[in-house]
Amino acid sequence: MPVVLEIVSGPLKGKKVVAQAHQIIRVGRTAKADIPTQDSFMSGEHFAVEGDGQVWRIRDLKSRNGTKLNGSIIASAEIREGDQIHAGSTDFVVRILPETAKSPPVKPEQLMATLPPSGVFPGAPGKSGPEMPSSTASTAEQAQHRIAKQIAAKPAKPGPPAKPRRAGYPSPQTKEPGSKSAYQSSRPKSRRDEPVTSPVPAPTPMESYEAATPEGRLLRLLGHQAEPLMALLDATHKRDLPELLADSGEEFQPLYQDPRNAALTPYLVRLPPQSSLLRQMVHDGWGHGWGVYLTCKQSLPQLRDYYRQALMVRLPDGIELFSRFYDPRFFRTFLEGCTAPEADKFFGPVSSYLMEADKSEILLQFTRTKRGVEKQGHLLSTLE
Repeated sequence: MPVVLEIVSGPLKGKKVVAQAHQIIRVGRTAKADIPTQDSFMSGEHFAVEGDGQVWRIRDLKSRNGTKLNGSIIASAEIREGDQIHAGSTDFVVRILPETAKSPPVKPEQLMATLPPSGVFPGAPGKSGPEMPSSTASTAEQAQHRIAKQIAAKPAKPGPPAKPRRAGYPSPQTKEPGSKSAYQSSRPKSRRDEPVTSPVPAPTPMESYEAATPEGRLLRLLGHQAEPLMALLDATHKRDLPELLADSGEEFQPLYQDPRNAALTPYLVRLPPQSSLLRQMVHDGWGHGWGVYLTCKQSLPQLRDYYRQALMVRLPDGIELFSRFYDPRFFRTFLEGCTAPEADKFFGPVSSYLMEADKSEILLQFTRTKRGVEKQGHLLSTLE
């Protein structure tokens, strides 16, 4: 009996992965896997599915964030009809199909024919390497022709050229100079092949991800603020925070001056919209009290100086102390009831604070007004 993994969320939502008996199908972020999902929260090779046609199993491939089966982290487990798999930001539903006829093992190239064309199939024109068996080539070619017809039937819409992506964002798979993709080689020549001044960019995996998941909507809200985004993070909630910030390459500063307080100090960090650190903070820290996000026109050193002058307490023996106001569990309650003078002190040059609500599927945004603070909630999950 073949097994089908229906992708119900993530960059490849709506696609299916089919595996036949006695195959090992590896799913992961990169082309190292048989099924590259371009899910930036997956490991390069995240998990594998294998079976004899009667019993199917899933194995975690020592992924960084783990693999969940029906909500529980697993190393290896049997999968059955209707089971739910979660890896990275992608959800799969298991379907066990009845075996209607004996069929030869399916190669990874045939599996990829069920997905959008992301590169060149072995044996396609312009690609060197061992030639694909004729049955496999026929399957791939039929799939590519079918996709080409669907795309050609849609009228082109004018749009701006695609913006260059920064490091860390998923990007379309590149091809060798002078080679053609299977889609290009199979579709008939048309006026669309002629050069145009404003090519229409295809939807990126990240755009699909943003539209499909709460984490993606949160990233979009945080990354599209009118003013620069920063975060005030609590090192006591994230013990390896100094190392994480140092490895990220982003601008950051501790609020304490004494380096011996590195494990206790709050840290200010600037977060560009396409920051890989921002994605990691959303994925690992949202709902766990890491700290708060904020928007501010001033530079990070200027904001740090303001916090040290307005909110730091210095004891007679020279010890510096901050109240842990940046803990979202306390700060959101305080901001809801604070007076205008209190708001002036805690906002200063900050335009807005953003943090998780008591329920992590809601983003709270607080802005200062003449009467105090105004709260706005953003729902991250979709209503059923």
